[in-house]
Amino acid sequence: MSTNSVLTKLNLKENNIGDVGAASFGEALKTNSVLTQLDLGGNKIQDIGAAAIGEALKFNTTLTDLILSHNNIGDVGATAIGEELKTNYVLTELNLRDNKIGDSGASVIGDALKINTTLTSIDLTENSEIKKVGSLAVFNVLNSSKSMKKIGPIILEDIIGKTGKATLSYSDKNLGDLEAYIIGEYLKINTTLTSIDLTNNSEIKKIGSVAIFNGLNSSKSMKKIGPIILDDIIGKTGKTSLNYYSKNLGDLEAYIIGEYLKVFEKRYLKKNWLENEDILNWQFFFKKIAVTFTVYFLWKYF
Repeated sequence: MSTNSVLTKLNLKENNIGDVGAASFGEALKTNSVLTQLDLGGNKIQDIGAAAIGEALKFNTTLTDLILSHNNIGDVGATAIGEELKTNYVLTELNLRDNKIGDSGASVIGDALKINTTLTSIDLTENSEIKKVGSLAVFNVLNSSKSMKKIGPIILEDIIGKTGKATLSYSDKNLGDLEAYIIGEYLKINTTLTSIDLTNNSEIKKIGSVAIFNGLNSSKSMKKIGPIILDDIIGKTGKTSLNYYSKNLGDLEAYIIGEYLKVFEKRYLKKNWLENEDILNWQFFFKKIAVTFTVYFLWKYF
């Protein structure tokens, strides 16, 4: 490949290429000046192979689309790629989906995106080890990046609200805590979005669920998430029975329902049981007087 002067696209997806093969591609990419797209997804590349390809990004001047999804790349490999992204001004799309990247790897990639001005799309979905630290690092960069337009299946202008879309669906997109965290933060500022569907994303756990719930609470426009009409679950419509049978709900939706049930209970108590609360307060007051009187009586006469 280092001497091929005509090949521009190379698809090697779903083979048995490991670190040795990836290192060979890394060496070739250093001198190849024609290849623009390379797909090494679904192989057996680990950190060593990823680091070799990452090093090549320092020298390569033509590769715009690199796919390394569905491999075994961890934080070390992601860090190596992230470091080289700081000096690469050619790559526009990077796919690292379904690897073993965690907070430290995601944070380094985030730091690189602060400097990189050419990357427009990055896919980090199905990296379940990316928790709050990594999610925050990536989100902060998206806010300041001048080039980023897409992360995984999420088009940033849609979720920010620049396109004016009222409805978005990311159902069954293998989203995790990272993507949910990003969506949740942008829900706070989006003023046009009224409905979003995140059903069938089983990798959204506690971190992502909390972020989405907080986003819904801060939103001035959101009315519906998946099949859940917010006014119903909050209690504003006064419905006494809700049925979400077989709606593909997961941990995210269960968390939201659970949290809003708490809010509903507090609001209901405040609105409808005020007299009972007052009675309880008066009962406490008289009990306190009775105890005080008893103590005084015992002290004085015994």
